Amino acid sequence: MAIFKRVSKEYIQMNYTHYALAYGIYPIYIGKLEHESPTVEVRNWFPVWGLTLLDYIVQSSLSFFGKENIFMFKITSEIKKRKFKETHQKQE
Repeated sequence: MAIFKRVSKEYIQMNYTHYALAYGIYPIYIGKLEHESPTVEVRNWFPVWGLTLLDYIVQSSLSFFGKENIFMFKITSEIKKRKFKETHQKQE
């Protein structure tokens, strides 16, 4: 989650399926694309408040022009699932 509370690779691979751009410009992780409300997380190294601010600006503009409030995103690539190695120590 952003700059200071980064999300681990394991958590990202378990909960999100794609890299995307919110409103075509702000980098996010996204999951559950087939659901009505997909899961969204700001990518590591980007502040959460940036997405909040961008969302406020876009939604305010849409409301001003009488348009429906929607969350737009552009899928950029799929998150590849990696198999994590488990280390086992021999007990003697």
